[in-house]
Amino acid sequence: MRAPLMIVGIAGVFGLNTACTEALGYGDGILASATRGVVIDDAGTDANAGMDTGNTCFIDPKSGWMGTERDYPGYQDEVDDIGRFFGTDTILVTSGRGLHLGPADPSSYDLGGDYVVEGVVEAALAGEDIGVVAWQGDRCVAGWVVANDAVDIDDSACASEHLAIDPELADLYVGTDAGIVRVPYLSEGAVTDGSAVVDAEADLVVFDGFTGLLYTAEKGGTWVRAIDGAGNAVWTTDLGSPVIAVDDLGWREGAAALVHAGGVDQVFTLDAWTGEATLADETPEGATGLVTSRNGRHFALVGDSQVAFRQFARHDRD
Repeated sequence: MRAPLMIVGIAGVFGLNTACTEALGYGDGILASATRGVVIDDAGTDANAGMDTGNTCFIDPKSGWMGTERDYPGYQDEVDDIGRFFGTDTILVTSGRGLHLGPADPSSYDLGGDYVVEGVVEAALAGEDIGVVAWQGDRCVAGWVVANDAVDIDDSACASEHLAIDPELADLYVGTDAGIVRVPYLSEGAVTDGSAVVDAEADLVVFDGFTGLLYTAEKGGTWVRAIDGAGNAVWTTDLGSPVIAVDDLGWREGAAALVHAGGVDQVFTLDAWTGEATLADETPEGATGLVTSRNGRHFALVGDSQVAFRQFARHDRD
């Protein structure tokens, strides 16, 4: 069922101070702190993280040092996405107060904007709209903030917190107990929502805006899959170890996967068109998340108490 998204109001103020510059004992390329969401800009030169202190901080990936702090409305800021929003490089932050937009550039004084949306669980940017998964009353919904449109989905989607979005079409891909569900962005006046399961075996999902492919995986399973726009599986690659997280490699055209393998963490890169896997990194175990930049060179291994910023080996597209 389609219905308006519950948007309480729109505001536009956040705080700016310098508490993030306090020295907390970082190593080279290591942020020694627990985080609530990490993103890396397109060039790999700046990162942004939600902190356990309730604010967000700009991070230098080369050193791990924190810089400018931005304190968005509400508590427990979580950084969900980075991308182009109405032509501007933007980070997307969620809190108990809803959704908050801020500049991706740490030197910017842009005040951004806030959308007071009820019950946001996960959110992502799509050019001129924001896709969300949210609890609204007793409904779990997937919807779009600017269009003020939503559709009911399985309650398990509001527990899994796995959301991907097509940056061009604004279609949503949501992890549920039934698998990955595609929720299409519909034009005004459409009668049905057209939601459909695109991978019944997966619960991890990322959309590759450079190739138009969807990468899926089952957390704890050993495979990663690519699905094309027609819903066909292009390839499935077995990595031989439990998959923890996946992300795309931007203009390098591929996917990255974090796996746990016998006491170590491994990061594989997978070619978008063939699924050929290459071991790119191996570290002591402990990472729970993987974040990449759209230049396909930089990535972060996110753990419970630190973030390690790293680089992939140079590629023939570099």
